[in-house]
Amino acid sequence: MLIDATTGTTGTSEATSNAASGLADNMDTFLKLLTTQMKNQDPLNPMDSSEFTQQLVAFSEVEQSIATNMNLENLIGLQQATQATGIVNYLGKEIEAVGDETVLQDGAAAWMYEIPANTESVVLNISDSNGNVVFAGGGETSEGTHTFNWDGKDTSGNQLSDGLYKIEVIAKDAAGERLSTSTMISGMVTGVESADGVQVLALGDVKVPVSKVMKLKIPDQTAEN
Repeated sequence: MLIDATTGTTGTSEATSNAASGLADNMDTFLKLLTTQMKNQDPLNPMDSSEFTQQLVAFSEVEQSIATNMNLENLIGLQQATQATGIVNYLGKEIEAVGDETVLQDGAAAWMYEIPANTESVVLNISDSNGNVVFAGGGETSEGTHTFNWDGKDTSGNQLSDGLYKIEVIAKDAAGERLSTSTMISGMVTGVESADGVQVLALGDVKVPVSKVMKLKIPDQTAEN
């Protein structure tokens, strides 16, 4: 299990830290030069202090900007840490999510697909990890959500090896126009990840963003997002 709530801010934090360090060095050098010049100025012709005043104001504004960025990064880091902690609750639970890729295991895989009311024909294409269509068959045409249980056999009846497979649902109306469909997968959450601010659930080898989760199945009840 991988939980990394700070990946998205590491680079920015280092840049801000470097900027703060550089500003401190420049300010120290500036003050030394200012002090030296004041000590050696001509009493009858004192230097113009307006330029130094402007630079001091500029240094102060930059310092405030860097401090603001550091505070924002801390807040973002805390938010991501909270999100990462929250998705741990998905571990060991079964979810249903929007997706078209699932795992064939022990000669069994399943998808759900939803089609509209005016569907006249449905073709289900299943592709392997190389994008090759290994199975093509007909599907349900009635409106609503249907489940397709695949036995892992190709169109010729040969048993295929376990692994990742993707389904494509092609639904058409009476005029032969392709219709909009959606596909879903389900499975047990075996791991959680957080990278670049995106929370991801692992269903074995399948990765699902939390934003794609439709249902969280709890024993004796089903909670819908």
